[in-house]
Amino acid sequence: MDELLHESRGMSTITNIPADWQRWLQDNITRNVPDETMLDVMVKSRFDKDAVLTCIAFLRKRPTAMPITGLPQPTPFNDGWQLWLAENIHKGVIEQSLIDATTREIRSAWGKRITQLRNQNEAITYTYEAPAFKVGAAVQTHDRLVSVLIDIDKPRIVLFGNVLSADECQQMIALAQPKMAPSVTIDNATARPVVTKNRSSDGTFLRLGETPFVERIERRLADLACWPIANGEGLQILSYKDGGEYVAHFDFFPPEQPNSVQMLKHGGQRVATLIVYLNTVEEGGETYFPKLNLKIKAVQGNALYFHYTNSKTELDRMTLHGGSPATKGEKWIMTKWMRQNVVTQPGSRV
Repeated sequence: MDELLHESRGMSTITNIPADWQRWLQDNITRNVPDETMLDVMVKSRFDKDAVLTCIAFLRKRPTAMPITGLPQPTPFNDGWQLWLAENIHKGVIEQSLIDATTREIRSAWGKRITQLRNQNEAITYTYEAPAFKVGAAVQTHDRLVSVLIDIDKPRIVLFGNVLSADECQQMIALAQPKMAPSVTIDNATARPVVTKNRSSDGTFLRLGETPFVERIERRLADLACWPIANGEGLQILSYKDGGEYVAHFDFFPPEQPNSVQMLKHGGQRVATLIVYLNTVEEGGETYFPKLNLKIKAVQGNALYFHYTNSKTELDRMTLHGGSPATKGEKWIMTKWMRQNVVTQPGSRV
C-alpha cells in the first residue's frame, strides 16, 4: 500500500502525498470540511498547493476510494517489516506472537512521536513584550476602584479583586439564567459548535451593550484590560453544576487546527481573557494552569486576566488552563475574550 492513488493514470503529480495525509483528506471531505480549510493546513505543512488541490478533486470524485480512519495511522509494513514478517513466519513463529510484537512496536512509535510533538509545541518561542497596562496595588476604572491580588509577568497573569459587587454578580446571573443552554466547543475539523464531555457546563452569550447594566460592566472590564470594547466578544456566562469542569485548553485559536481559519475571520486572534467569578465555590472549581502549577480559587467578584498573543501574533502556550471540577456547590463565571481587531460578529457564539 505504497500510494492509495497509484492506480489512477495521470495522477503522478499527487503520488508524493503520503497515504496518511490522503486518509486525512478523505476523512475531512466526508465530514464536509471546506476545501480551503484543508488546503490551508496542508500548505502550512509544506505540501505543494496545486498537488493538494488535484488530490482533493480526485478524492471528491471517488469518495469511497479510501477507508475513513480518523487520525492518520502508522504504516509499519514497509520493506523492513515485510522482511521481518517473512523471516518469522518461515521460523514458525505463531501468528499471535507476531501481532503482539507489531502492536508493541506501533505503540512505541506513536508514543515517541507524541512526545516529539509535545516537545515541539513547548519549544515554540514566544516574545514577552511590555504589558498593555501596568498595575500597582489597585486600578481605578471609570466607576470602581479595583484591587490587585496577583501580578505575574511571564506569562502575563493578573488577579483582580472587587471587580463586581455581590449585587452585580447576582444581577448578571439573573440576566443569564433564562437563556442558559448546554455549552458547546468548536469542532476542530468542521468549525461547527458541538456539545462535548470535555466541557460540562451550561452557558449563554450576551450581546455587546445588550442592556445599560451590561454596557457599564463591559466598560469596566475594558478599563481593567486597557482594551477597546469593540475588540471583544460578547460576555459569556457559564454555570457548572456539582462535578462540572472544563479540561485544560487554550483560549486562542491554534494555527494547527483547521477550524482556526474560520474563527480568525471574525476579529483576528484572541489576545487575552478575563474570567470573572460570579459566586464563591464551596469546594473545587479552581482555574488551573498545569504548566505553571498554579490554581486560582473562584471567589465572588474577583477577575482573572491572562494574556497570550503578542504584536507578532506569537502564542503563549504556557497559558494552557482549565476549570477544576466543582466538587461541592455550583460555579458561575463570566468570560470576556479580547481580539486583535474589531469583532465583526460580537453577539455570535465564537
